[in-house]
Amino acid sequence: MPVHAYPYTTKYKNILINGSYCEADEDCIAQTLDDVLRMYDEHHRAYHTRQHIEEVFGLFDELANMYGLDERDITIAALSIFYHDAIYLTDTPDNIADNEINSANLAVNHMIHRLGISEMGIQYSVNQIIEATKNHEIDPMQNPVGALVIDSDMAILGADAHRYEDYKKQIRQEFSIFPDVVFYGARRDTFLIPTVQKTRLFLTDEMEDRYGDTARDNMMQEIGELNTAIRMNVPTVYNRSLV
Repeated sequence: MPVHAYPYTTKYKNILINGSYCEADEDCIAQTLDDVLRMYDEHHRAYHTRQHIEEVFGLFDELANMYGLDERDITIAALSIFYHDAIYLTDTPDNIADNEINSANLAVNHMIHRLGISEMGIQYSVNQIIEATKNHEIDPMQNPVGALVIDSDMAILGADAHRYEDYKKQIRQEFSIFPDVVFYGARRDTFLIPTVQKTRLFLTDEMEDRYGDTARDNMMQEIGELNTAIRMNVPTVYNRSLV
């Protein structure tokens, strides 16, 4: 897609370039962020693409205005969103487990060596938020910015039925190296069930009220579909043409 198709991503890229916290040369900041965005174009990605980053920024933009975040908070959030899925490998269990910490390490490296962010508090906060996207858990009282980022990242779970169906197919495509029955069990047991069993699905009241019930309904329906598919051991849940 052309650049103009990602207006929120462009907005927050420009905030980082023109803001007071990234002290590197503007061209270097722009090139670094473009390099990161190109990572979201990798051929094995279907959901965790530039479109995902745009969707997260779009919702975060609404929340940032609602909560009145200042420039420092927005800088932390923008960096966290840009980098949170920068490293995204799905070929082995070890790589899958390390995606968030490797993305966080890349963000810290770039903040120090390419973006000119000297404030260690910002480096620490970005690292903490990105690592927290692994389990989507962070204390909203101690880290309200992180809570907004994580809720924006998780909002897909509360999408309408058509978008959620696309999301399921995109995730299956990203893990196409694994057989159906392996993927179905792993998605159900390591993500859907632990998530849906939480008392609340979103960290902020705003997002829980807006998306909580729909997200729970979406995941419960998917769990039911996966249970049926696992019992029958047939690929009935996801469109195999996408794999």
